[in-house]
Amino acid sequence: MPSKKIPAFQFYPADWLSDDPLQTCSLSAKGLWVQMLCRMHKSPVRGYLMLTAQKPMTREHLAQLEGIPFEQLSNCLAELVGHGVIDWEETEEGIVYSSRRMIRDEKKRWLCGEAGRKGGGNPNFKNQVKGDGKLKSKASSSSLSSSSTSSSTSISSSEKYHLTNLPGVGRVWASIPKNRQTKPATTKLEIARALQTLEAQPDMEAPVHFLVTKLSEYYDSPEGQGKFHRRPLTWLTDGGWEEDPETWQNREEATARETL
Repeated sequence: MPSKKIPAFQFYPADWLSDDPLQTCSLSAKGLWVQMLCRMHKSPVRGYLMLTAQKPMTREHLAQLEGIPFEQLSNCLAELVGHGVIDWEETEEGIVYSSRRMIRDEKKRWLCGEAGRKGGGNPNFKNQVKGDGKLKSKASSSSLSSSSTSSSTSISSSEKYHLTNLPGVGRVWASIPKNRQTKPATTKLEIARALQTLEAQPDMEAPVHFLVTKLSEYYDSPEGQGKFHRRPLTWLTDGGWEEDPETWQNREEATARETL
């Protein structure tokens, strides 16, 4: 959801002042953290410090935007990281900084929206969502099934939200030709699963780059550009990255003959 539809985020002064790790940081580090929270709120992936859905904001970008020397910004970031205030993750695209609380609040908001859509706006269904973004255990079996599963998977809505918003997933999705992009939510979930499979392979060093390359090769092939191409969701479910690209050269013609 675009950030313009959520003009503000909740800020609790008591929580801020009682956060001992944060309060032991310097005033400049705390000031930077407030700025970063504002930028994470406006981020294409709310809760993460991102320039685009695929590209994280680097320290160089942040120093330029905040108008402070790079060394000063790096020192402040080191304080925030060292005191456990800010989370960070090393990805193929670079380091992604994030806010635990903002991610948790965004997940809860997303789950409430899902509950509203699947429960017909039933307020009792929405009230089943706890503060941690998970469904309360006393929810009825039918409500729990409809909110945490889909027709094709038993994955929880909470985990689905996390998986489909990982930066690498967005990069793979963006690499799919616009005229082939269908069922974004389900496809992004399948992309996340494919990346997990690839990451588990001992000789796989760059799963995101590998999957982007394979998808590009497929949709540049005769089959991928032809009438009988597979949608990205089908290609991913089939494990298309394991196929010999040579098969994509002739299968379009063979499929056409079979339909005659």
